Amino acid sequence: MRKYIVETKIKHGKDDEEFFCLPDASRKTIIAEAVNKAIDWCIYNDVLKEFFQEYRVEASRVSILEYSAERHLQAIKDEGYDIGHEDGLDEGISGAVALLKDMGLDSSSISKKICEQYHITSEQANKYLQ
Repeated sequence: MRKYIVETKIKHGKDDEEFFCLPDASRKTIIAEAVNKAIDWCIYNDVLKEFFQEYRVEASRVSILEYSAERHLQAIKDEGYDIGHEDGLDEGISGAVALLKDMGLDSSSISKKICEQYHITSEQANKYLQ
């Protein structure tokens, strides 16, 4: 849904700030177009296909009415936080591995230490040891 809202805003020449400043009717038109594209994608890709074929109008109406700019911004914020957290964790583990290698620890000891410290599996740890 977010993907299609972004695409539809761009198609209509609106950035986020302009979109949120639009009158409700104009904003709902863009949202409705995005919702319909998302439903089309679901049907085409066999994601809840039967449901959307049978209840398309109702699903579309509910999605448009339930859309909230605040929830949309929060979802974007949460997604950005998750991506940043994952990137930070990767950098932290990579830095720890490099430090432990510099200290002369063998791969087995390093794997054990990072598994304990970062609560990851040995398979995940091996990714950082290569």
